[in-house]
Amino acid sequence: MIQFLGCCARRAAVTCLFLTGPFISSGIWADSVSVYLENQGTIRVYVSPAPGFGHQAATFTVMEGLRSRGFRGEFEVVYADAMAEKLAAIEPGFDSSVKSWQALPSANARFIALSSFSKLPSFTKVSLGITGAEDAPYLMDPAKLHVENFLRLQPMQWGRSYLLKSNGQTHPISTIDNLGFKINSELTTAHIKDALTEMRLAPSLAGKVQALELLLNDQTLDLGLIYGVGLLPTFAGKLRYWVESLALAKRSQASQLQRKTILPIVSKLNEFEQRSLAWELRQVPHDGKIVYLRHDDPDLPQLLDSAGHKDIILIQLGSVSQKIFNILMKRSRIPVLVAGKNAMNLAREMRRAYVNTAGDHSLDGSSSLSEKSQKILLQGLAGFDAGRFSTTARSRTARLINSAMQDGSEIHAFFNRDQNNGRDKVYEALTFLVEEHLFEMKCIEILQEGRAG
Repeated sequence: MIQFLGCCARRAAVTCLFLTGPFISSGIWADSVSVYLENQGTIRVYVSPAPGFGHQAATFTVMEGLRSRGFRGEFEVVYADAMAEKLAAIEPGFDSSVKSWQALPSANARFIALSSFSKLPSFTKVSLGITGAEDAPYLMDPAKLHVENFLRLQPMQWGRSYLLKSNGQTHPISTIDNLGFKINSELTTAHIKDALTEMRLAPSLAGKVQALELLLNDQTLDLGLIYGVGLLPTFAGKLRYWVESLALAKRSQASQLQRKTILPIVSKLNEFEQRSLAWELRQVPHDGKIVYLRHDDPDLPQLLDSAGHKDIILIQLGSVSQKIFNILMKRSRIPVLVAGKNAMNLAREMRRAYVNTAGDHSLDGSSSLSEKSQKILLQGLAGFDAGRFSTTARSRTARLINSAMQDGSEIHAFFNRDQNNGRDKVYEALTFLVEEHLFEMKCIEILQEGRAG
């Protein structure tokens, strides 16, 4: 009898969802997701510990996605204590020395270290907790975060996302593994100005604003963001190979690099690593200037002003805010260097050609390219992955660079397409949550009616 009632309840619940209330529309789940978010006064966010900045950046991207879907309440951001310095780097105004609650009005959010959160005398349980990336052994328990539902999302192809319930139930969301997070790619003058103004709030970032203003206000240069090289044991050799390939691309008859080339490096490199890179770059043969200098070098303004179309200038920036990182990615016409799934997700969302420094290029869809374009793509990436300083390898990578920058080429179109086909991981995860919630509510209601009958 119980088994029969459960079956009937499920059919009745599904029927009821399509016949009642605000759910009568072709946008049934869009409506319900919006209503759900509008009814949340607080969403609790967890920032997980991890090397690099990818996990933290992914979680901030998820927060942005929730805003775009209608959430107007406050974020309570609980962060692993070891992540304080990283948050100060990507979120201007955050004070890494404060472990208790601190408010950031610009983000309508307040932050607290996990150690302090765990010691609070009382907790308000909220409906939704969420993270943009999380790895074992640092997995958050919904009970410890004091949330009814916890969405453990992962960057594109990083792993399975889950809906975790406070009662111990775990629901895998298998349909969104290959999706990326939607990115706000707005690039107006006002947007850039606001992002730079925010960076001035952070003591560790304020000194980089002048160099960034020079880069972002100059329309006569080609940018090519470099990120994720600091964790590579052979990073200096990799960057030398990349610069040599760019130099060859400039000399090619099919060159798309007719303006001065600026490569901002947003990886943190210590003094020894910077000296190693400077030595490698001095070995690059080129008929123009190749210069590597820090963002605070007093010669930078004059150098940028006098640089010619043959010149390649690498600027050591180090960490920047998440908004500025996004802007540099969007402004990059030269293929960008990325590491990790989250930065690659950003490049794909910005429709920018990219090379993954870890060799995980995620070339899904490349099989539809012509044989010639596949050869250009795969051989160019293989040369970079191997890091061989042979003329043949560098020529192949140079050919890939020019093809990726050439409007109308197959490879340019390959990187310039919507690789998520209009889908959004945050929205689909919320849809899954709302479906589960509504189904549970209807099941409870129908089961109660059945028992009463």
